[in-house]
Amino acid sequence: EVYVDDLRQDFSATYVEDGDNVIGISPNVLKAITDGDANTTEMARALLLHELQHGIQGIENFARGGSPADFRTEADKRVLNKYNKSVREVNRLRQMVSGNTEDLDVSPITGREIRGAVASLNNKDIDLPTFFESTAALLESDIYDSRAAKSIAGEMRRALAEFNTQRAAWSTIDARTMEEYMSLRGEQEARFVQAN
Repeated sequence: EVYVDDLRQDFSATYVEDGDNVIGISPNVLKAITDGDANTTEMARALLLHELQHGIQGIENFARGGSPADFRTEADKRVLNKYNKSVREVNRLRQMVSGNTEDLDVSPITGREIRGAVASLNNKDIDLPTFFESTAALLESDIYDSRAAKSIAGEMRRALAEFNTQRAAWSTIDARTMEEYMSLRGEQEARFVQAN
């Protein structure tokens, strides 16, 4: 049985081994199958073949697949939680300086100037560290004589440093658990079916 999991916003499918041989797909996979171009339809087909192979593995009692999460220790989960917390903080600060300057304790005119300057940074194709460094430098400049703006600049620098630290720690764990997951016989078999 295949069902559409409306809560998922990604492009994914999952085999659920619960005795019913169910595959859950995201609405984006269904859309790719019904309305997609050749490339996205092929991606959806390959994804479904991969998950169907996991269903066959369950029925035939072959080697099973898994998930990188299966290899995470409690310590790994704590690192992931810290990383996710740092992501939320970075996103909160980015949203604040991009839209709501009331928290900056500046005049409405200065607030508009900050929003305009930050919007011009947002419109450029720059990475997160560059955005944070540029915005912090802007808030610390003499143009905005506000303790609150300078305080937020400091917050942004600290949040970015924490984000970089947690991202590096999580990247190491993510690579290790992905490698262990990819080495499962059931995953290797499912990827072979998916590719052919």
